[in-house]
Amino acid sequence: MSRRMTIAVLGILFGMRGLAGDAKQVGVEGKDAGGKGPMKIEHYAFCDLHSPTLDGPRLEAIGGMYITGNSEGAKADAQGNLFDGRRCIRASDGRVIPVLGSWNGAVDLDEGPADSAPFRTTGGYGQGVGGMFVQGLPLDGGDKGSLFFYSAPSASKLYRVWKNDAKGGRWWFKRVAGGGGKGLPAVRGQSVPAMEAGMHIFMAQTIPNDRIVLFANGGFYEFKDGNLTCLLAASDYKAAAAKWKGAPTEASQGVMGGDGSFYVGFYYGAGKLIVRVSADGSKAEQYVQDTTNSRKDGPAMKSGFFCGPHLVSNRSDCRFIAPDIVIPATHDDSDCRRVKDGRVSTLCMDGEWRENGRSSNRPGPQDPAQWFRAFSAGPNGTVFTYGSDMKNNASWSILNRVTGIDWGKPTVGPKAE
Repeated sequence: MSRRMTIAVLGILFGMRGLAGDAKQVGVEGKDAGGKGPMKIEHYAFCDLHSPTLDGPRLEAIGGMYITGNSEGAKADAQGNLFDGRRCIRASDGRVIPVLGSWNGAVDLDEGPADSAPFRTTGGYGQGVGGMFVQGLPLDGGDKGSLFFYSAPSASKLYRVWKNDAKGGRWWFKRVAGGGGKGLPAVRGQSVPAMEAGMHIFMAQTIPNDRIVLFANGGFYEFKDGNLTCLLAASDYKAAAAKWKGAPTEASQGVMGGDGSFYVGFYYGAGKLIVRVSADGSKAEQYVQDTTNSRKDGPAMKSGFFCGPHLVSNRSDCRFIAPDIVIPATHDDSDCRRVKDGRVSTLCMDGEWRENGRSSNRPGPQDPAQWFRAFSAGPNGTVFTYGSDMKNNASWSILNRVTGIDWGKPTVGPKAE
C-alpha cells in the first residue's frame, strides 16, 4: 500500500472510531502556570505535504498544515485556530477549512479573491514559502483579524488576507507593503509609505496589542496606518556585532520580545550567536551562542546547538511566551529548549525544565520530550508540532498538539557547566 493511501485509510479509521474531535491524549506529570493539568501530547491532524488535500474533521482531512523548523510556517491566533499557507484547523469544531487557493505565478495583481493568490502559499520540505503571521482573529471577519504573507523567493511584498465584508465575507488578498523603489529608513522613528518601500522581508510577526513588526533589510519596522516606521536599524547593532563576528555584520534573523527587546541572529559565517538589543537601542549584548555544534545545556554563552541557534518567530512568539524567554531553533532537533536568565535548559517528559544531556534509556520522565522537530507556539502553553517518532519520514504526515507547557517554570535539578 502506498504511503499516501495509508494516510487516507488511517484518516477514515480514526473517523470511524469517532476521534475526529477528541484525539487520544498521552498524559505526562507536570502542570502549567495556569493550572490546566499535566503536559499532554495528542495526535491532532494529518498533514501529508505531498498528497491531495481533503478538508473536513481534522483526523480525517489530509494535506496542508506546513510548519518548518527554521522558517515562518503555520501560526495560531489567540483562540487556538491554526493557519498555514492555505488552510485553517478551526479550534471550535476541529474542522480543516480552506482559506487560500494555490499559488499562481501568472497572476500579478495587487488585490483580488484569495482562491488564486499571486504569492506562494505552500511548499514541500525544503521549499521556500516566504512566511506568514496572524493578527487578531481572522475567522471573525472584517477588521477583527487578518493573515499576512510575504512571498518567496524575494519576499519583497507584504499581502493582507482577510474575510472581506464588502465581498460577502469572501477571503480576499491585497498588497499592503513593498514592491516600491524607496529605501527603508535607517534612523529610529523615521517612516516611509509602505507601498513605496523596496525591501526584503526576512521575518515578520505580531507582537502584543496586535502591532505588526517586520524584520527587513537587517532592521525592525512597524507597519501601521500605511507606513513603515523604523524601530531599530541595522546600523544600531552592526558595530557591536563586529566585536563578536570579526566585522560589521547585518543579521539575517530577527524577532522582538514582549518587553520591546530586539533579538538578532547571526548564523552564517564565523560565530553562530544571537544578540539582544535593548528596547531603546542603546545596548547590544551577546545572548546565546553555539560553542560545540552539538547539543549542550548550561550557560548560554557556553551552550551548544546542532546547526543553530536560529531565531524563528513561530517558536519565540511573544504573544504566547514570556518576554524574557527565547526558544531557539536548530536543524533536525526534536527537543524543545529555552534561553532564560542566561542559561539554556530543555523541556522534559515530566513537564520540568532541566539542564541535562540525552539519556540512552529514553523515554524516562526526566529525559527530554522529543516531540518538537518543527513547531509553532499557541495560546495557554500549547504547541503545534510535527511528530518526531515516526519512521520513513512519515513524521511529516502527522501533526501533534502539546498542551500544558509552562514556559516560565524554574529549572530544576543540577546545573550543567
